[in-house]
Amino acid sequence: FILAHAFVIANCEREYIIMNQYTRRGAETVRKMIEFINTYVIGAALPALLAAAGVFLGVGTRVWSPRVFGAGVRSLFEKGQTNGAVSPLRALSVALAGTLGVGNIVGVSAAIWWGGAGAVFWMWLSALLAAPLKYAETVLGVKFRRRDGERLRGGAPLYIKKAFAERKLPHLGAFLGALFSLLCIADALSMGCVVQVNAVAGAMDGAFGLDRRICGILMALAAFAIASGGLGRISAACGALVPFMTAGFTVLSAAALVIRAPELPRVFREVMSGAFSFISEEGARSSGAQAIFAGIGGFFVSRAVRYGVMRGLISNEAGCGTSPLAHSAADTDSAAKQGFLGIAEVVVDTVVLCTATAFVILASYGDVAVYGENSVMMTIGAYTAALGNWAKPVLAVAVLLFGFATVVCWAYYGQECIAFLGLSQRRERIAVRIFNILYAASAYIGATSPPGGVWTLADFSIGLMTFLNIAALILLRRYVKNETDGFARGYHAKK
Repeated sequence: FILAHAFVIANCEREYIIMNQYTRRGAETVRKMIEFINTYVIGAALPALLAAAGVFLGVGTRVWSPRVFGAGVRSLFEKGQTNGAVSPLRALSVALAGTLGVGNIVGVSAAIWWGGAGAVFWMWLSALLAAPLKYAETVLGVKFRRRDGERLRGGAPLYIKKAFAERKLPHLGAFLGALFSLLCIADALSMGCVVQVNAVAGAMDGAFGLDRRICGILMALAAFAIASGGLGRISAACGALVPFMTAGFTVLSAAALVIRAPELPRVFREVMSGAFSFISEEGARSSGAQAIFAGIGGFFVSRAVRYGVMRGLISNEAGCGTSPLAHSAADTDSAAKQGFLGIAEVVVDTVVLCTATAFVILASYGDVAVYGENSVMMTIGAYTAALGNWAKPVLAVAVLLFGFATVVCWAYYGQECIAFLGLSQRRERIAVRIFNILYAASAYIGATSPPGGVWTLADFSIGLMTFLNIAALILLRRYVKNETDGFARGYHAKK
């Protein structure tokens, strides 16, 4: 291949240059098309869809009623019914270990850079509205899971098939379930691998001057070694890496906020004023009905709304259908109880930790805005400004461990989705091996690729997955309601 490539360059230089020009033009056309869809289709429709579906499922399943929600919250502090050893609170810590990652460190600074301080408010709102979605998808994942040998497997591909099969559209359900699986595999390669490694490489380069290519090679080899070991090796790596760094990052954030306490009132005012900036921007130029429609239009394409919602979604994964792949394997006696763990996961991840990260960044934003699209160094710079230079290598190592754990977790998601494609055992094994090789290659690409294009692709793929998942949640809402009612009756009967 190398000799043939050299021959083309030496003997067909003009044709080779023309071919490269057409290739670059085609790639630029695809990039602009994806950005257009992200801005005016996904970016405009997804916030409205998440809000409407969150309210609809929250009310329709009665999960927010005081009787049900109170029972769910109290159940989190009780011992499990399966073996009596692991409490739901401890299970919540394990679930958070799979959710917390680079999104809490990098995604927040990216949202602020692109959407302004107001993006933080829309991250809060998206989390609260998406909590019922997380609850519903977790319940359905556990309810419709299947036993595969000694393992329990479930997730969005299975209940998407169920949703359309009940409408006498089994072929459409099978197609959409397979499509979701393929999108999740693509998302594992992009957001789960490329985005995470890009953040790790940026942190290692900025803090220690490590060459991105070397970082990419090391991450690729490590990802391939762990992903090839299957679920046992993947779960062991996640369990060892993430909980320790989660606790450490929480302590660092609390210390930085205490030091920056005088700046917090100003930061809060900027968040609230920036969240509704589209009202003043559009309303000042129009009046009457025009102001109303201009304000609504400005809301749905507002950069604060778009980037706040998308970064919140990428951080807590609520509504996109990925977390049921992990929750479905839980040893639990109640789908609804597992669903409440999903709600707590969203609140802690986005409302608590993402807020802490955002406030640390905004408190020093005048000093760190110079980093621009380098989201990793913006976050590291903000913590360094608050805590001192010693925080720089600590944050870089935190990004490394968070990012690598997330890479390992998404390798599991990708392998699980291959199992839902309906392949024979032999072809499935081959597909998993090919995926592991592609995953390692994506790790190297992620270390050397521009972060802007990576986030664009991640927004695109996760947005399409969310549309498919929410459609299934709405179609199967009665199962969620029945599980919720049964859980509440059983809990109060025991009391």
